[in-house]
Amino acid sequence: MSSVGGSRYTPPRKQTSYSGQTSTSSHHSGPAENHLLLCECGIPAVMRTSWTPTNPGRRFRGCLGKSGHYCSTFEWVDEPGCERCMTVIPGLLRRLSRSTADAKAFEERIRSLEGRMRNMRTKTYIIAIGAAFSYFVMYISCRPR
Repeated sequence: MSSVGGSRYTPPRKQTSYSGQTSTSSHHSGPAENHLLLCECGIPAVMRTSWTPTNPGRRFRGCLGKSGHYCSTFEWVDEPGCERCMTVIPGLLRRLSRSTADAKAFEERIRSLEGRMRNMRTKTYIIAIGAAFSYFVMYISCRPR
């Protein structure tokens, strides 16, 4: 790559071009590994993690994009995972997803039960006050004059 106003980046260990496939990834903040890569937009490339079936958990750097526009800057940070990783990681991600969904369902159930408990407590107080008032009225009306 040519340098414009100084060097654009320190040469990477290994650079792989992006094939144009859409991938699901998550942003990671943190220091870049060994060098700073500037994308064609002129901004530092962002390190992310691929969660595709073919590259689960593999980190890469790519364009952060401006207003939804992404340049073709792409570089793998990690080497490809082993075959076992390709099998195990997606299974673990599915289990994590199910566990997260179960936890959310339990939290919703707890909130629902807490609401019912508050309603029952309120009703109990109302009944206790009504019973005390009734006892007071009966006491006043039954006392000898």
